[in-house]
Amino acid sequence: AVVGFGKMGLLHASIIRQIPNARLAAIMDRNMKAKQQMKSLGINVPFFTSVENMLDDVKIDGAFICVPPSLNHVISHKLIEKGVSVFVEKPMSNNIENAKKMAAISNNKKIKTSCGYMAAYFPVFQELKKIIESKMYGQVKAFYSYCYISQVFRKKSPGVWHYDAKKTGGGVLITMASHLIFLLQWYFGECISVSGKSRSIYTKMDDEVSANLNFGRVVGTLKTSWSIKGYENLTWIINLDMEKAIIRATNNMISIKDKRTGKITEMHASKLKDNAGFELGGKGYYFQDYDFINSIGTRNRPLTDWESSFNAQKIIDAIYASIKSNKEIKL
Repeated sequence: AVVGFGKMGLLHASIIRQIPNARLAAIMDRNMKAKQQMKSLGINVPFFTSVENMLDDVKIDGAFICVPPSLNHVISHKLIEKGVSVFVEKPMSNNIENAKKMAAISNNKKIKTSCGYMAAYFPVFQELKKIIESKMYGQVKAFYSYCYISQVFRKKSPGVWHYDAKKTGGGVLITMASHLIFLLQWYFGECISVSGKSRSIYTKMDDEVSANLNFGRVVGTLKTSWSIKGYENLTWIINLDMEKAIIRATNNMISIKDKRTGKITEMHASKLKDNAGFELGGKGYYFQDYDFINSIGTRNRPLTDWESSFNAQKIIDAIYASIKSNKEIKL
């Protein structure tokens, strides 16, 4: 089922219908206009305006929650109590307290959980994980990471929930760079401390953030902005200073410069092996939905389960705490 039939709800509904052995069972949205949109797109499944009615009338194995992050913990609780596996769009929640509630209600339950950090399913970033773990270029000495999109260049009204900090948890850091933070904790493990600064340009939230992250054996930086020109699409960049090479990874390519010979090797996403059966909005979306759906009823854990996603949420929360206090925050 899909809960919340906006842009992301439509995306997930479309992908579900393309995954083998998966069936879209229902759609729930409080706005009846969503039912008209659903019908106009040729999606003929039961439609509900409440989660409770949907659970009473339809047998559901898993649900994709595509609502403002501040509602994730409330809706998740209703579904998990009925034994339904839950996928939430990122971030896991709008703050660490609500994320803790989600972790608590899912603990020891025979359900699967996942969060929409689809960048972790990009072939390039999965290949980078393999390179780091193989140590073929030695240890990572430092990292420099970036998340950019050209999106906000005028004042935004909090009336639009995407720019309401109470509903989202913040601005560009939690909305866009959370993907990057998930990748960093996936690559380097537990974060020890962070420090950060932000700048508000057009909104009352963080439009730009710079942060230092300490993962123990690896330290590095993160810079993000949604008020920068030249990035039509959401772009993640991870530069690694390794013992034997300098590596640059973006959404579409990995570039490796050998420190000894100066030789540059490029690996393009189009050449990396993947098994995407359907591409809509990027391969990451298909892979994350496939991973979640096929984990239900098995012992497999989705890559972006709530345990890993909660670790990302802790880092985000700590960076915001550092911005507010102007101090380094230890996790």
